[in-house]
Amino acid sequence: MKQDGIEHTADTFRHRLTLHIMSREDKLAEQVLKACKEAQLRPPAKMYITMLNSHIRARRFEQAEQTLTDTAADKHM
Repeated sequence: MKQDGIEHTADTFRHRLTLHIMSREDKLAEQVLKACKEAQLRPPAKMYITMLNSHIRARRFEQAEQTLTDTAADKHM
């Protein structure tokens, strides 16, 4: 997209994150969430929910708690 001169939106970041989660590429999904924030975009609530579900399914409860904290900090809760 960037090559075509089209800027990313929070929704395009969300779609990329979802594709990484579906491919079980959790580290890449985390990078997409970080990139969304670095682009000064507000990640949609569904993005946080997707990450939260991924952490819980993988039994990474500390990361799940951090995602909840980030969600609250971004005023989605």
